[in-house]
Amino acid sequence: SEPYVLRSAIISSIGHILVREDRTLIENEIGDVASEGDGETKKDDGRQIANMGKTRSALFDILCERTRDITSFTRGASLKVLNDLTEKQSVPLDRIMSVTEIAIDRLNDKTVMVRRYAMQLLSSILENNPFLGILNPDIYREKIAEIESYLRHNVPEEILKAKNAALEEAKGDGSGADKELEEIESAALAAAIDDAEASKDSDDLSDAEREFLAKVKGLKFASSAVSFIEIFEGAESSFQSMLMSSNPSDVTEALRFFVKAKHFGLPCALTGMKQALALMWSNENNIQDEVLRAFMEVFVSVPGTEGKELLSENQIAQNFLDLVGEATVSELASIEEALGRLVKKEVIPPDVFSILWTMASQAEGQLRASAMLVLSMAASADPKIVDSAYRLQNLFDAGLGDYTEEHRDWQTARSASCALQRVARA
Repeated sequence: SEPYVLRSAIISSIGHILVREDRTLIENEIGDVASEGDGETKKDDGRQIANMGKTRSALFDILCERTRDITSFTRGASLKVLNDLTEKQSVPLDRIMSVTEIAIDRLNDKTVMVRRYAMQLLSSILENNPFLGILNPDIYREKIAEIESYLRHNVPEEILKAKNAALEEAKGDGSGADKELEEIESAALAAAIDDAEASKDSDDLSDAEREFLAKVKGLKFASSAVSFIEIFEGAESSFQSMLMSSNPSDVTEALRFFVKAKHFGLPCALTGMKQALALMWSNENNIQDEVLRAFMEVFVSVPGTEGKELLSENQIAQNFLDLVGEATVSELASIEEALGRLVKKEVIPPDVFSILWTMASQAEGQLRASAMLVLSMAASADPKIVDSAYRLQNLFDAGLGDYTEEHRDWQTARSASCALQRVARA
């Protein structure tokens, strides 16, 4: 028979070795000893550090390779060890991307247990990501543009002269197409970055050179963050397969992942939650409960409080408006079902609906229509939200009055009409 038990035990042992020999701890301990030794001792310690680095890399290669073992038990054991290393922050920074890709790849594994461990690993990677916690790509792209602008305007004098000469030559012979000029600019920037990194260990850097080097490090950090985020964004089909799985364990793990992803600002989280809300119509009561719990965690409660502490009324209202914006008809039906259940449980603070009424009365365009739509959804569970003389007048003025006719805002008119249907007839 396949000796998968032995392989799994070896994988577990490798995990313990990697945790114990965390590179940062090793370098600190050896650095303290080396600082007190002579030149020969420092050379020996340097070789020891290099050997340990090679050994650590080889062990990681074995661990990653076994995630594709022929036996599901060993694949699962490898993912569990990677999860443990991630939680203890013992995964080297240069391995974060590859470990993330491995976890996403294993979401397509044929075994439920392996898929569950893979999703748990992805959740751990999010919680322990090295990019300051926030994973909104727009923030990092803006930072990249800002840093690149600085670097382009502060390249070293020698590179600047070479760049200007190349630009003049390209323009002079008539071949200076925009693409060629852009390539010259990019080549100059790349050369300046290479020079800065080559001199990073020098003790003779000027203040300007130190500032330039700091910007280069910031550029690499922001670029790595964008690449990290794009790995998750490119895995939409794998996440959707987990959500639509016939196995309740897959669905539960996917929902828990999307809750974490939303808290870290991943763009795929909102799309995933909209898709997940379709599971409100599942025949499995535990799946419905898990979806409602995820809805509460993402849009209503403070992260990590398990629904015991709610967000501010303004934030809850804004979350609902973001949720219904650009949602499909089927997604809107699922959103209404989830929102209705929370309204019946009296979880949503009344002030949230007061804020939405204000937006429906005073805002313009899509925001006005979305606010009216959320109110009509909530009214399906509690008609009192619209069924009063004051609210009905407000509903008529905001949704069916002069503004709607002048701006031909038929989305708001439709939402207002849906809200009127919730009012009991006399």
